[in-house]
This record gives sequence, structure tokens and C-alpha cells, in this order.
Amino acid sequence: MTRKEIIQLVELTVEKVLEKKNSVVNNTDEWIGTNEAAKIIGISPFRLRELKSHFECRKAGKSQSSRLLFRRATLMENYCNINPI
Repeated sequence: MTRKEIIQLVELTVEKVLEKKNSVVNNTDEWIGTNEAAKIIGISPFRLRELKSHFECRKAGKSQSSRLLFRRATLMENYCNINPI
């Protein structure tokens, strides 16, 4: 590869990384399911359901067995304020 080709490759790589970063930042208001939320903060889905009062969450439906949805943006922020153990 020539120097010019390497520079172009690096520039394209940087653009792709920035696009991915921006898409992650734009998805922070996203509501996600219990399994994904539990993976993000590193606890089991069962434990997350027990601690749901510490997080911004809502039910997707009106029945007792409705899915819980958690706001991605507040997961880590609120997780630091509780003791999960």
C-alpha cells in the first residue's frame, strides 16, 4: 500500500467509528427489555426485576405479566447509586 492509500483507509476507519459512536449516543433514549438491560449492568434479569424501583422503567402492556422496559440512558447512572449484592 502506498502512503496515500493508508491515509485514506485511516480516514474511512475514523469516519465509520464516529458514525457508530454517534448512533450509540442517539440511542440513549431507547427503551430496552429486561434481558438486554441486565446484560448492560451485569446482573441477572431476575435481580433486575427485584431492583426495578431503582431504575426508570415502564410496563409494555396492562396485564400483570407484561414486559418491563428500561430506559438505556439511566441504567448505568442509577446502577451506581444502588448496592446490587
